[in-house]
Amino acid sequence: MVDATHPALILETRKTAPGLRLVDKWVLLIGGGRNHIMGLFDMVLVRENHISIARDVTNALKSLDSYLEKRNLRMEVEIMLDNMIVPLDNGDVDVSMFKEAVELIKGKFETEASGNVTLETVHKIGQTGVTYISGLAI
Repeated sequence: MVDATHPALILETRKTAPGLRLVDKWVLLIGGGRNHIMGLFDMVLVRENHISIARDVTNALKSLDSYLEKRNLRMEVEIMLDNMIVPLDNGDVDVSMFKEAVELIKGKFETEASGNVTLETVHKIGQTGVTYISGLAI
């Protein structure tokens, strides 16, 4: 399955069984995926609620950049494009909104697809240009 997502990489989700996060990460590595973060303290994750509060992606990123600069922090920043993969009645997914968002970002930031990710949809999602794919179903 990891090959089916190329060039995107499969990441584990933080939502693991209590006390088994390290085991889950190890299993993903064995399966050909990539470990990501241990917790929310490892990086800055910009989600749709942050973008909504800031009114758009540009304002959210300007605010974040200012915050990090004032505190002299250098951290990995990832924009999570959640719920942009729309399930269809036939079991397929519409990835057009997601693909458009990835194209707007133009590789300036890493992106992660999450939500509606299944074994049946992961290949199509991987072809959008997204950096990472994560989800409980995989």
